[in-house]
Amino acid sequence: MGVPAAKRPPRDATMRYIAKKKLWAAIAAECNIRPGAVRLWRKVPPLRVLGVERAIGRPRRLIRPDLYAEKTPARREHHG
Repeated sequence: MGVPAAKRPPRDATMRYIAKKKLWAAIAAECNIRPGAVRLWRKVPPLRVLGVERAIGRPRRLIRPDLYAEKTPARREHHG
């Protein structure tokens, strides 16, 4: 069986977007999995980020910012 809904962690923003737009089938087709599997995700698994990116047209840094954070230039200390 599964974990009761009350005990599951909440969905992240990307998964709420996917649910709102009903994009499970498109993602499933791109990732070669079943739509029901996509519906179980709380956040996009790391190995599925690129497939989701292709399927929904959102950049990977928005899908999983914890994995694909924007690079910021290194801060250089000024000794002068």
